Formats: sequence, structure tokens, C-alpha cells
Amino acid sequence: MPACHICGASRERLVKSLIEGTSVSVCENCAKFGRTIENSVKRIKKTATSKVEEIDIIEDDYFLKIKNARERKGLTQDELAKILAEKESSLHHIEAGKLKPTIELAKKIEKTLGISIISKDYAGGNVVKKLKSDAPMTIGDLIKSKHDK
Repeated sequence: MPACHICGASRERLVKSLIEGTSVSVCENCAKFGRTIENSVKRIKKTATSKVEEIDIIEDDYFLKIKNARERKGLTQDELAKILAEKESSLHHIEAGKLKPTIELAKKIEKTLGISIISKDYAGGNVVKKLKSDAPMTIGDLIKSKHDK
């Protein structure tokens, strides 16, 4: 039996509705949140693929690693900033932990100082957990998982 994309309720009949600019299959109760496009929706069964996106993240202690590595190499902030083609003030804020470097800059810092400040994370931790259950993921589940963080 098809499930509503908003509330997750299983219904024999769903309607296609335009909600927040997106066309979704919803029960008649949730259709009130948008504009009904079609009165009946045929359910097409799709195999759920649980693709997890690998993303780069800057580690929490990046500023300590950068400062310690720079000092070990005997460089001043100004010298390192010139090597990296960055402003000294930016490097100062990065080492103070007030500014996170971009991934691109973090990679340059890693290469220059021979350290690791980027680690891998996997996007959608709660989404992956939900996909493993029997119930289909709904927009409501996604919104709830964002609020639970």
C-alpha cells in the first residue's frame, strides 16, 4: 500500500500535490498543505538504494594542529600566509579558532605543513538509519531528524 510522502500514512489512494514548489504524492489530509495536481497517483515500486555521500569535514582541533605544525617548522604566521597566498590576518583568525578554513585552503595547509586536518564524514546519518527500517522515509521524518539534532 502506498505511503504519504508527508505524514507516512499508508493509503489506498494518494493525490499528487504541489507543496512548496515540489510535486509529491500525499494523502488527502496532507493535500491541504499545497495545491492538488492529480486526483490519483499510481504507485511505482522502486528499489531503494542507500547511497551515502562521503564529505570532507574540518576536524574540530584544526587550529591547534595548524599552529603546532607551523611552529615546529619554524615559520611565522606571516611566512606561512605568504606560502599559502593568504592574508596574515586570515591565518591569525584560523589559528585562533575563530575562522574555519575552506576545504581548499585546508588541503593547501595539510600539504604545506604535512598534517591532517580534514577527515571524511558521511552525509545523511539519520537518513541512512531510517532507510534500513521497513517503513519508507517521508519528508516529515527528514524534517523531524533535522529538528532532533
